[in-house]
Amino acid sequence: MTIYIGTTNTDGSGSAQNLNADNSFSPTFEYISGPLESQPEGTWVYGYVDDVLSVTKTEERYCVYCFEYSIEATNLSTWNAEGLKEIAMYDVEEGYVEINNFVDVYFINDYYGTAEPYGYDGDQTLVINDAKRGYIDTRNTRGDPADEGITYQMVSSTDIIIAPHSNGDSWSNLFEVYTGLGSDKVTFTASQDDGSRDTSTQWTEFYVDLGEYRDTFTYDLTHSVSSDQLRYVDGGDDTDTLTLLVDTDDLDFENFEIITSDGVTLSLTANSLEQNSTSEIGLIIEDTYVEFGADILDASVSSLSDAQQDYLEELNFDSDEYSTITVTTDDGATYTLLMNEVDDLVAA
Repeated sequence: MTIYIGTTNTDGSGSAQNLNADNSFSPTFEYISGPLESQPEGTWVYGYVDDVLSVTKTEERYCVYCFEYSIEATNLSTWNAEGLKEIAMYDVEEGYVEINNFVDVYFINDYYGTAEPYGYDGDQTLVINDAKRGYIDTRNTRGDPADEGITYQMVSSTDIIIAPHSNGDSWSNLFEVYTGLGSDKVTFTASQDDGSRDTSTQWTEFYVDLGEYRDTFTYDLTHSVSSDQLRYVDGGDDTDTLTLLVDTDDLDFENFEIITSDGVTLSLTANSLEQNSTSEIGLIIEDTYVEFGADILDASVSSLSDAQQDYLEELNFDSDEYSTITVTTDDGATYTLLMNEVDDLVAA
């Protein structure tokens, strides 16, 4: 594990990616608390803490082979403080990672998710609070694990939760997120711990590539300020789920097979239907009200086919609640939706 903390961006030209051993601070992990004698159970904390910075690693042991590792890095000074603006973390294998109050985050976790039969399982949760921008990459790009003598490999999954904060449209507000194998989850949220919402997320932009396997993207940001903002997510291969927690007409998404919400409204255009037509049986839309764009000419409702019923049941949906919606666009293309909310469904 390598951690760099500092400031390279003073004129709009630097970023956390530019941090290195020569221009940053690398915290050392000294003993802070925990049993002094070796014990099968207990909690040990190691790290670096001063008045403006806290970087701690916690080890919790429940038995000889049962343990959890976590790491937390927090800027204790003001947001955007000199010397504490950026953080870069490489090859962090702890199961839980939390990064707080840094403007710019660079996170590269390029490992295989290897594990012994007990203890760390290779999965990881990454929580980023109050960053304005970032680059997060949890793909394995190192090649064949056998080349490094690794014989036991797990397909690990990453749960990435980003709660952005911005000070306006100056400089970059862009997050790039890349995940690979595993059932990964990525969430962008404006929700705060106190129940409020950070309206500065109206400036947030992102480009997300979820890679392979069954992934989930959750969208919960303040509506974008401009139609020129980039808010794009690619579900990638396999059966992927888009979860909406806010009314949505400012998200560019593709390669999703399931859209779900708790009663929000989603705007669909001919382009979004084309980008999410990877399932030959139909795009599943659960508990979501749909508003069609002007390029949708017709939406007709009919009963499910046997194949559609089987498809829904295989994915643990109650097919009795669903109908087939055949949508026709202004260029003559047709698309199939499988929906359980079809009241007041009208094409533009």
